[in-house]
Formats: sequence, structure tokens, C-alpha cells
Amino acid sequence: MKRGRRASLGIVLLAVVVGFGLFGAYVYEYGVPPKLLDRLMSTRMGQGIAQRLLSVTAPAPPPGVNVHEPGDALPAWTLPDADGHPQALAQWKGRPLLINFWATWCIPCRKEMPALVAAQRDRAGHAQIVGIAMDDPQAVRAFLAQHPLNYPTLLGEDAKPDPRAVLGNTRLALPFSVLVDRNGRIARTHLGPLKAEQLTQWLR
Repeated sequence: MKRGRRASLGIVLLAVVVGFGLFGAYVYEYGVPPKLLDRLMSTRMGQGIAQRLLSVTAPAPPPGVNVHEPGDALPAWTLPDADGHPQALAQWKGRPLLINFWATWCIPCRKEMPALVAAQRDRAGHAQIVGIAMDDPQAVRAFLAQHPLNYPTLLGEDAKPDPRAVLGNTRLALPFSVLVDRNGRIARTHLGPLKAEQLTQWLR
């Protein structure tokens, strides 16, 4: 009887190990399934797991791209705003800076925007949100004309190398957010939409 139970337990454990192995191989080859990623992103613990999975399965950076990690200084980028005027990210040094990469065609980016607008309104004078649109400038201007934002929007589509890859997002997926501390150093990165409670924690 005991041998039968042990054998059954062994089969179950073997099935679990094989299942995890197959799932790991799938994630490594194809990335995290979108539905699973959405569910993971709905909880704080799940978000941590999802970010680790995304990090482990991310492709290697393009040749010659020096990837910056948390603790590194933010590169001294100057990008044009929607009107074509150059804007240096360094101008916001001295307060927490949240850089949000987005595009007009990115539905999760658009769904995330109300939370970003609310966070900028609530943290005005203490922290700054800056959007970097990875999109055609004309499309960005048309979008902003219909959906004004209370934080600056810069254009990153023509930046070389791609700033997302430089900041560790070698998937080049959107939305992608980077928190920079008061000293101009990268504090956190997050691939996927940010929740309102995350924004509150990041910009406190």
C-alpha cells in the first residue's frame, strides 16, 4: 500500500517537474503568454514574478548597445518635444522622474494614461512624469490634440540607439516605464502598464 502511494506521489512529482520544464522551455523560446502576463500583473507578487520572467527571457541587446541598469546614471539624452523643440531630460534632475515609453497604437499605453495624468496632478511640484512616444511625430501630434496630457511628451522614434534597449528593454515592448531618482540615477524599470497604486509608491 505504501509502495503504491509512493509510486503515485513519484509520478505526480515527475509530472510537475516535466510540466514546469516544458513551460520554462516555452517561455524561453516564445516569451510569457499574454493572458498569463495580464493575470500576473494584477497582483503585486505576480508583477514581481512577471518582471523576472520577462527579464530572463529577454533577447540580448543589439551589438554595441551598452545596457544601463538600476544604480546607473541616466544617459544624457536630449529629445525633441511634439513641437520639435529639443528638451534635455537633465532639466528634471533634483526630483523623482518617471519616464514612460508609449505609442499611439499601443492600447495598454492608452489605458495607462489616466493613471499617469492623475499621478502627475497629485505629485505636481514633487515628481515629474515625461512621456517618450516611440511613434510617428505626426501621429503623436494628432493624438495629443485630441487627448491633451498634463506632462511633457518627447519623441523617441528616431533616437539611435533605441533608448528602450539602452534602459534594458531589449524586447522594445510597450508600455515601458523607468523611475529615475533625484540624483539622476535609474531606480526601477517596469515593462507593462503601471497601476495607480504602483505610481503612488514610485512617486512618493
